[in-house]
Amino acid sequence: MSNSKLVFLAFVGAILVVLVVSFSLRENDMPSPLKAPIASPQDVFESVDLAKAPESLSMRESILKLTGTQGEVTLQSRREALDVLPNDLNHKELEAIYVNILEYSRPNEYATRAWHAFFNDVLNTLVLDQKETVADLPDRLMSIVNDTDRHRVIRDYALQHLLSFAEYRMKGSERVAVLDSAWAAISGTRDSFRGTYLVTLSYRAGEVGWPTDEDVSAKAWQVASSDDAHVLSRITALQVCGKLGHQEALPLALKIAADTKAHMTLRTSAIATVGDLGTMEERSFLSELAKSSPPRLLVAIEAALGRIKAKENPA
Repeated sequence: MSNSKLVFLAFVGAILVVLVVSFSLRENDMPSPLKAPIASPQDVFESVDLAKAPESLSMRESILKLTGTQGEVTLQSRREALDVLPNDLNHKELEAIYVNILEYSRPNEYATRAWHAFFNDVLNTLVLDQKETVADLPDRLMSIVNDTDRHRVIRDYALQHLLSFAEYRMKGSERVAVLDSAWAAISGTRDSFRGTYLVTLSYRAGEVGWPTDEDVSAKAWQVASSDDAHVLSRITALQVCGKLGHQEALPLALKIAADTKAHMTLRTSAIATVGDLGTMEERSFLSELAKSSPPRLLVAIEAALGRIKAKENPA
């Protein structure tokens, strides 16, 4: 991963920490990041025999324990089963996981955060760890994203893993089609889903088999300039506009950065975007802004000034 990506990830992480405090969100409401894939999807594996009819297939003990249909039914026992889950799940086993976990509401005896973490870890296994691509998983995940009756964290996890599936299990036009469908599903929402989408695509925009820089930055601009968009999505969208060089976002970033009534973390994001898109003229703006800004904004201002200076005097 490049240094610029590491810096961007660190910035986004800092934003989330600040927002947890500022919005007083419960710990169980905050999504956690996806794990990295443990094996390359390009590896060649023996094919699972999928010719058998689902009803003729057996279900292994770890699946029965994972789905809570055999033995001690606690979250701990189910997690232990997940740790030894086979990587060649058959139709019947996958269907049991869909019915008893992915499509199942949180059992009353399980804490919300614990169930959400379990749900996330199960999806990690299905998306990244199976020898064969779970072909119907994108449709299952899209259904969850579209289900407004599900908890927003569950829907956000489903979106994260849909994007991960597209990245690690798809190529070319097939991937682009799924990404387009995902955007169509979330583009009208006022939750944080659009931010999740944009931050994922911003790392791969412009690569072969991915949307162009222009396409991703145009979506980011649409979100950043929308007053009714969720603040989390606007924060991310501004950053994506900056990283992808979308100059149309500069006037908006300047306006938000100077707005003392704007959310502090949104102002921080705007200042960073000024640093990405600005020139000598914006250095003067930032220097003046520093004179009347609280300490928590000064770090962002100094970093933005540093990036502008570096562009003017490249090594």
